[in-house]
Amino acid sequence: MRERPLPEAIRGSWYYLPANTDPRQTGEKGIQMYRFRLDGTFSLFGGRAGSWTEKERGEYTFDGQFLIIRGRNTETFRVKASRYWRWTLEGKKEDYVLVRGKATDDDFKALPPEQAKEIRILPIRVLIHNEYDEREGIFELVYESENIRKPVGSFFVEHNTEDGKMWVGLSPWAEGLEPKTWERIIRESFLDIHRSKPDDVTVVTIRNLRDNESKVFNYVLG
Repeated sequence: MRERPLPEAIRGSWYYLPANTDPRQTGEKGIQMYRFRLDGTFSLFGGRAGSWTEKERGEYTFDGQFLIIRGRNTETFRVKASRYWRWTLEGKKEDYVLVRGKATDDDFKALPPEQAKEIRILPIRVLIHNEYDEREGIFELVYESENIRKPVGSFFVEHNTEDGKMWVGLSPWAEGLEPKTWERIIRESFLDIHRSKPDDVTVVTIRNLRDNESKVFNYVLG
């Protein structure tokens, strides 16, 4: 990935952690999450006991190199984006990271052919996990079959209930799945099963955050 991302690449939900922290080992203090919106506003949430609490809100600017957050205080970070799913924020006193899910480098591997084939045939083998409430949160995609449990990706959702449009920011971790398969995972595992076929979704846009390709489909209940 280019080290200087496009300004709109910050859109959506990110876990916010001190640098060198394992996102899966956050301890009793829980975890924090930023939600950056296209209108230039943000919310900072704290996650504990299965729910998010909004701790702060304000405005931000991001030019692809510097992130300025204007909340209770104003903070400026230099952004280093060596991976599309993990950005380093270099601050005056401390460094932090933004991550698109509780992933580590070990999660970014090609799926064995038999596992990739099973997911293509039966996308509902990939289950949706979200340990906090869903309105602003990050969903984890986990492939489960017999004794196998393997995270394969994560995503966040923006949903306009007035016009039914849903925007999905997808972070693929596993390699070897085609765009059509990711679409079926969102359609069948997330919308049909996890969300129980919602009637306030009409058009879904899936943006693959790795390559910035988008796929649009109509969600029509039969």
